Amino acid sequence: MNNAVFVGRFTPVGRRLDIPDVIELLEDYECLYPYSLFLSSEFVIAKSHCSICGKSMQSPQCLHRRGQLYCGEVAVEIVDEIKEFQAVSLVENPEDKKCVIENLNGKPMSFDMLKEFLDMNFPWLQRFSISKTTERRINPDIIMTGRNSPCTCGSGIKFKKCCGKDMYYDHVHYMVTLGEPVNFIILLRHCP
Repeated sequence: MNNAVFVGRFTPVGRRLDIPDVIELLEDYECLYPYSLFLSSEFVIAKSHCSICGKSMQSPQCLHRRGQLYCGEVAVEIVDEIKEFQAVSLVENPEDKKCVIENLNGKPMSFDMLKEFLDMNFPWLQRFSISKTTERRINPDIIMTGRNSPCTCGSGIKFKKCCGKDMYYDHVHYMVTLGEPVNFIILLRHCP
C-alpha cells in the first residue's frame, strides 16, 4: 500500500497506470485483515546515516531528504544506534503497518475472513465491497433441557445458570459485492 502511494508521487500523470485505482483496491484488501491496532515506537536516535551518501542526514554534508527519489534510489535514514527508547503507543492508522498485535484480550487474530475471500477466486484486480451482518444463533454443542433442570454437562447446577448462559452466540456474516475491474492504461514508448 505504502509502495503504491510512493510510486504515485513520482510518476508523471500521463504515465500513472491508474495508480489511484490500485491504491483504492489495496485499501479494500486491507479491510480483510484482522489487525485493527498497531504498535508505534518513539526513540531518540544517537547515530544514523543516509542510505545514499552514508553521511548523517542531520548534517549539512548530506544533501538528501528522507523519502525522496535520487536516480531511482529512495533516500532512507538508517539507524545505527538508539540512545533512548521513550514510548510505545497503540495506534489504529500508522504510516507503517508492519508492527502488528497478534493477540488482543487473550484472543489470537483470525484470518478466516481473508481465507474465505481468497477461496472465492475473484480476479486480483477486481474491485469489491464487503457488508457485515450479525445474527444470533443457537450453539449446536449445547444439549438442550429445561431451564430449571440440572445441566446436561453434569455440573449439578441448573441449566439456565450453567451451559444455558452460552446457548446463543453472535454469528458474523460477510456479503461480498463485486465492483468494476481495475483496468491498466498501457502506454507504449518507442526506445531508440
